Amino acid sequence: MLVKKFRDFVVPDKHITIDESLVLYKGRLGWIQYISLKRARFGIKTYMLCESKSGYVRNFLIYTGKRTMLDSDYDHLRLVYSKVVMSLTKPLLGKGYCLTMDNFYNSPQLADLLIQNKTDVYGTLLLEERRFQKS
Repeated sequence: MLVKKFRDFVVPDKHITIDESLVLYKGRLGWIQYISLKRARFGIKTYMLCESKSGYVRNFLIYTGKRTMLDSDYDHLRLVYSKVVMSLTKPLLGKGYCLTMDNFYNSPQLADLLIQNKTDVYGTLLLEERRFQKS
């Protein structure tokens, strides 16, 4: 319901970005994350699609491990983070947006897929195989 409200409220500027965030949480959940480099080290990990200019959150996914709700249209993608990006950007594909992301998400396969869907890509890229591959 919250994501629907975000989508209805603002049409994002041409430049959008994807990154992860850690929401401080010290209660008990099976999918609490520990990320040592974040200010709040323990919490709920979210992937967010935001408008670059204002930082307005357009879409987000809560990471719940293997049960994370990803769009089944992208099950054929090898890298899990490619599925995250495509699931978050699906409503904006083919509309001429420019997506910025870091090498945590980016891959040559994902960049090709986004460009085929008329979405430009900016960001760093690792050309080596990463440990994030689906087994």
